[in-house]
Amino acid sequence: MNNYSYILDNPSLDFKKNIKKIEKILSNEILVKVDYCGICHSDLHMALNDWGMTTFPFVGGHEVVGKIVEIGDQVKDIKTGDVIGIGWQSKSCNSCEMCESDHDNLCSSSTQTIVGRDGGFANYIKVDSSYAFKIPEALKPELAAPLMCAGITVYSPLSKYAKKGMNIAIVGIGGLGHLAVLTAKAMGCNVTAISHSDSKKDFALSLGADNFINSSNGDDLAQAIGSFDFILSTVSSNIDWTAYINALKPLGCLCFVGISTETMNISNLQLVMGEKKLVGSAIGGKKKIAEMLNFMATNNVKPIIELFDITEIKKAFKKLENNELRFRAVLKF
Repeated sequence: MNNYSYILDNPSLDFKKNIKKIEKILSNEILVKVDYCGICHSDLHMALNDWGMTTFPFVGGHEVVGKIVEIGDQVKDIKTGDVIGIGWQSKSCNSCEMCESDHDNLCSSSTQTIVGRDGGFANYIKVDSSYAFKIPEALKPELAAPLMCAGITVYSPLSKYAKKGMNIAIVGIGGLGHLAVLTAKAMGCNVTAISHSDSKKDFALSLGADNFINSSNGDDLAQAIGSFDFILSTVSSNIDWTAYINALKPLGCLCFVGISTETMNISNLQLVMGEKKLVGSAIGGKKKIAEMLNFMATNNVKPIIELFDITEIKKAFKKLENNELRFRAVLKF
């Protein structure tokens, strides 16, 4: 059995019996009946073992929304029947410096939902109750699913670095990028969408972007020198970062949420002379995820999704692999 076929040829597996038989629900845990689960590019990387940390048999899925069917005796604030969301992280130590400073997403002892354990491409999933987040009633559950990974991935850096009235740019208008544009506009920013093709221009403007730059046109990007307070890159390719650093204002910040394994070619002179910053951002801690869900509900921020029945998981993954999704895939159980 190859790595990829397992996830595609087993579209609906019931793990409740296994969980109850092998792993008793602990006092701080919950068992969730999965209703919807988003498909993230990380699921594809894990299915193919691109990162070298996949264990097989592999059950992916870390944008989970479902109802609680069983709770441990120490679980508080949530109850059986509640609709909750589960994201990339499912546990942390709760006692290290990162956890105590609300950066538990950076805990060195954290557990990821699909690393070394079964994720949400199943009928049931077990998780530490502190990583189960109530879904606001204003959010439809199928739209809330992508927020558990894609949503927090863009919200976290935007909430930290982007302020109302700032000129910011979003690089890449896809699954992450379209959500970033919607979120930044809801925060009151002046948003420029950047893509390598004019084919995304009308769409980006329809999302609320104030301006559009075709990065394939060097002149367009050159005209943006010194324009942006903050640039968020959602792309996974290694592009000409010099041009983007030049596009920052002095004291500006370029943040990466798209992951590339290639070496970046950057002159530190650009950073020094303008006191510019390069940073990365990885999901968000528990406090930030709860804040994000409330923000999205309050501001009516909705990801654009394609909804698939669980029996269509193979079709959904193929569209993801071929870059044909518009823009996040969600499985319905």
